[in-house]
Formats: sequence, C-alpha cells, structure tokens
Amino acid sequence: MSGGVITAVTGQPATQCTVVMQNGTGTGMMSSMWAAGATVTMTGSTTYQIDQDGMDMSSLPFTPSFDASHVYAGQSVMPVSTSGMSMGGMMGGGSMGGSMSSSGMTLEPQGLSGTVPATITSGSRTTFTMTLPADSAFSALTGATNVTVYQQPGTMVSSSSIASGASVHAFGLLFKDAGQWKMVASRMAAN
Repeated sequence: MSGGVITAVTGQPATQCTVVMQNGTGTGMMSSMWAAGATVTMTGSTTYQIDQDGMDMSSLPFTPSFDASHVYAGQSVMPVSTSGMSMGGMMGGGSMGGSMSSSGMTLEPQGLSGTVPATITSGSRTTFTMTLPADSAFSALTGATNVTVYQQPGTMVSSSSIASGASVHAFGLLFKDAGQWKMVASRMAAN
C-alpha cells in the first residue's frame, strides 16, 4: 500500500499513473521511495473507492466520480497491491522509484490553499471559487488557477467566520467534473 499525489496519468480510461509517494507500507516498500515517483498500473479488475470517512457528501450539485475514467494528475490516492512494490533503479544518479500493479485505488482527502471571494460562515452550505496561488504545486501540476469549493453543513470551519479575501486552507476530496476542479471540504481554516 502506498499513498501520494498523482503527477501523470496514462490512458483514458487510465491504465497507469505516476504517484509521488508520501507514505507506504508492505512488501518491497522502502522509505527511500517516498520522494520518488512510483509507477502504478491499473487493470480492468482494479477497484476504485472514495475515502468518505468524516465527509459530508450530501446534496451535492454534481456526482462525485472516481474510477478509471476519472483519475487525474493532482489527486491524492492510496493504491493497494496484493503483490507488493517492485524496486526501480538508480540510473544516472536518479532516485529509486518503484512500480506496482494496483488491485485497488482509493481517492484520499487532500489540502489546498488559496483566497476566497466571500465571507465563510461556519455551519452553512455554500459554494465558492477559491483562487489558487500561481506558484502552488497544484497549479504547476494541473494548470488550474482556481477550484470550486463545496462547504457542507458538516464542514468544520476553524472560527465562526473567515473574512472575504482571506487566504484559506481547505481540506477535502478533490474531483474533476466537466473540466472543472471541485473540492468537497471537510474542514477549512484561515492561513
């Protein structure tokens, strides 16, 4: 099992992706791989799921999708393999990477920071466009300049309100729907 952010996807539907690993455990897994890209192969038998633990996914105006046709660079995932990780090599001074055949892939919550156009009030259901910093890793990876954020009644907000124009860190599940990045936030806080 490994986890990290997808940096590249091959095929539509996806047959392979590269994940910059942030954690992992199991056969063949070494901490030296964590900063290296791991190649994850998906097959027709790979199962897909969304980690909705602690998430309010009720009454969304879009259908959250995560499957072979809805896997994108920029998403945080947890691929699982029943066969373990195979070691990559060190060529020309490069870092070690690994490869695995994924029997399952889970979309995991992740954080993004940006500025908000309106006041955020705790306990409300609202949608807003968060503008991302031009130098953010997510923007560099995806080309996105903004993300639509869905605040649910169950979304934890660090204070009773966050001012319009504030820099905010949102944490939640990230989907790409009709070409637009959308995050269902589980929590938000002013930076």
